[in-house]
Amino acid sequence: MFNDSVKLKWKGKEYTCPITMNLAKAMEKGGVNILATAIELDNGGIPKVTVVAEVYSWLLGAGGCDVSEEEVYISIMSSPGKSTELVTSAKYAINLFFPKFESPERSEKKVKKD
Repeated sequence: MFNDSVKLKWKGKEYTCPITMNLAKAMEKGGVNILATAIELDNGGIPKVTVVAEVYSWLLGAGGCDVSEEEVYISIMSSPGKSTELVTSAKYAINLFFPKFESPERSEKKVKKD
């Protein structure tokens, strides 16, 4: 969850984008509802391009890349074939804002037998 990061590509360069509480707060103050966005992106099918562009620009910004939502939107719309990677990356990254659940095997307490 927090203190994790995702590597995203933009215009041939790779950026390491940290997933932090400060980023989550900034995104939500900026109008991005992280839970609603995750649901939108996970619904299957093709998500709204504006949603993907917004998330991707926020994440890239956290990684030090100065790119606007409009630039990401234009990139998606100008080459739909390549946009699949952006959508997949946005889905993966938004899910990093949620805690990872332990598997039952790992979280089970071992009971000592006498």
